[in-house]
Amino acid sequence: MTFIRTAAFVTCTALAVTSCSHDAPDEVESEAPVPVMTATAETGSITGVSRVTGVVVPAPGADLVVVAPESSRILEIPKAEGDAVRRGDLLVRFEIPSATGEVGKQQAEIGRSEARLTNA
Repeated sequence: MTFIRTAAFVTCTALAVTSCSHDAPDEVESEAPVPVMTATAETGSITGVSRVTGVVVPAPGADLVVVAPESSRILEIPKAEGDAVRRGDLLVRFEIPSATGEVGKQQAEIGRSEARLTNA
């Protein structure tokens, strides 16, 4: 049995060695012109756009939670349940006391700056 295995191994090795001895193709130089096209490289972005229509339904039991950055009062909810919503649509408007106070301070500063400009 060992003799048969050894003979099979030697035969397979001999076949592998002889079958892998192909000559590499010769390199050929040519004086004929090769047509080449060039283009200027440009930077940019590749954007894929999918346009679809349909109804977005949340997963069962899922809710969209909108949270104000601090304690505030809801001034407006322009969309009703079931209304179509697009990117950029206003969903809720909050009255945030600290932001309202900051806007008042900035408007007062603008008024003072305009008065100094007028006096100058």
